[in-house]
Amino acid sequence: MQLHNPLNLLLLLTTIPVIALYLLRLRRRDVKVPSTLLWDRMIRDVQANAPLQKLRVNLLLILQLLVLLLASLAFAAPFMKSSALSGEHQVLILDASLSMQSRDVSPSRFAAAQAEALKMIDGLRRHDEMMVIEAGARTRVMCGFTSEKATLRRAVEACAPRDVSSNLREAIVLTLSMSRNTSAGTRIFVFSDGAFDAIPDVQLPSNVQASFVQFGKTGNNVAVTGLDFRRSLRDPSRFDLFVAVDNFGDKPVQCPLTVELDGSLLRARDSSEFTIAPRDRGEAVFADLAGLSGLLTARADVADDLPADNVAHAVVAGRRTLRVLLAAPGRSPFLERALNADPFVKLFFGKSGDFRPGDATDYDAVVFDGDCPDEVGPGSYLLFGAAPKDSPVTVTGTEERPRVTDWNPTHPITRLLPGLGSVRMSEGKTATVADWGKVLAETARTPLIVAGERRGYRCVYVGFDVAKSDIVVRPAFPLLIIGALEWLTSDPTQLGERYYRAGEAVPIPVAPGVEHLVVHTPRREEIDVPVRSNPVLFDGTEYAGIYEVKAGDESTRFIVNILDRRESNTKPKSEIRLASGGGPTKASTVQTNVELWRHLIMVALGVLTLEWWVYHRRV
Repeated sequence: MQLHNPLNLLLLLTTIPVIALYLLRLRRRDVKVPSTLLWDRMIRDVQANAPLQKLRVNLLLILQLLVLLLASLAFAAPFMKSSALSGEHQVLILDASLSMQSRDVSPSRFAAAQAEALKMIDGLRRHDEMMVIEAGARTRVMCGFTSEKATLRRAVEACAPRDVSSNLREAIVLTLSMSRNTSAGTRIFVFSDGAFDAIPDVQLPSNVQASFVQFGKTGNNVAVTGLDFRRSLRDPSRFDLFVAVDNFGDKPVQCPLTVELDGSLLRARDSSEFTIAPRDRGEAVFADLAGLSGLLTARADVADDLPADNVAHAVVAGRRTLRVLLAAPGRSPFLERALNADPFVKLFFGKSGDFRPGDATDYDAVVFDGDCPDEVGPGSYLLFGAAPKDSPVTVTGTEERPRVTDWNPTHPITRLLPGLGSVRMSEGKTATVADWGKVLAETARTPLIVAGERRGYRCVYVGFDVAKSDIVVRPAFPLLIIGALEWLTSDPTQLGERYYRAGEAVPIPVAPGVEHLVVHTPRREEIDVPVRSNPVLFDGTEYAGIYEVKAGDESTRFIVNILDRRESNTKPKSEIRLASGGGPTKASTVQTNVELWRHLIMVALGVLTLEWWVYHRRV
């Protein structure tokens, strides 16, 4: 222990007069009495009328001296040297991602990081300033630069982990922009487990130092990382369900797997049937599921460090019979066979040259093969090898032997297409896409599958002739037809059969006249969302689970899943690096002063209170 003001210890000299008061004897007036027989006790007091007396043990004296000692020490401002994370200008970044919920550190990695952050705040020096940032899918500034420890503590305690990946790059860039105008150097502390990729395009200035404080011990985690369902090729009224489970730990895991529909058990695989090797993936297919309509849940019943990613959901809606017109210059046997194979399609035939704008109102969807009118008007259209002027695509020429190089794995039309990149075509169309068209698949030169929607017009364009490709003998062909028809005929005010990933913005279609929505989250929170566009982009999907959307008396729901292999791999890293080659280092400790005078004053007040109580007990 050291002292800021050692001269103030001279206040201990005040103990001398206090001791002197206990040495002085009382002066009393002499009185003559006939006898002292009855005054034995008084004789002792008479004998004490000398100027001084022997100092005797006295509890009040001890307490009073102790008060003076504590007060003198407090005025001397004692302090102790302590090791703490420190810097003149500090930024604390708390990783609020899914992996920080792991329980390999009790009670969790995030709770341990919060506790360490509070200790760091307690160790701040008088003139230090700190800013607190929560890094999740979105970066939140919980507290700007301040030296008020109470404010900083509230900011840290308000942080919470979410079911998302952390965007640490955004947090560091924000930190650099906010600390650019500070004259002193800045120290960035990243409290994380390091379970994320390298941070690209970030260069730290010379006056900024970053330190990585790692939390986490093991990576024993099992996670549901894939959930998909497709309509059976033999019977589109039935489903095949695919579930993928990853074991990120170092030991094999026997993992019971269950599938539920609206809370009731549908199918199950016991642990003997489903064993996953270390750092490996297990896949299960539940085939030929009939009559699915409702909430589908896949669950891995295993005890691990991170229970949040052991479950995934999907909404499955029933199908209705669709009136579909197949319009072509002649016969289209491949399309005719594929459409007739779907029991939910009632097929009609027509000539593409006889089609007139407005005819589409009699059908749920119209399929054109190889040729179509210049304009088709409002409606829902599936176009093969041709596009009208009012579509989002303009055909510009042909391409020999095109090959799909990329496609959208999340769109309802293309997410279920297996092996699309291996489809062989002898000829395809080249095209340009309008700004309201969305490319779902493309070759190296041109878009190949495009979807678009505006003002009562829906269109799916496929830029090749099915008769000039081998797609007709592949499972992708009927799935493409089914996916396109379901997207073309889906209710624009419903969210449809799909799920979203945590942190992903969800487009919520709204009916005309709706001014605001109320979204109920899995945490039983209500979020009012004003309608400023259609669809409304809702980005508050930071927790996995079921979200309910209410618009007046109407309601719908959508699902948010984790399904993130990178984030579910919870094995902590000892360091993180920036793309520039430098990066945060292990946090170093510096010596800081822990002031003790406040504690001494509180003890002195307690002793003084005790002295008062003892005195009045004696009186």
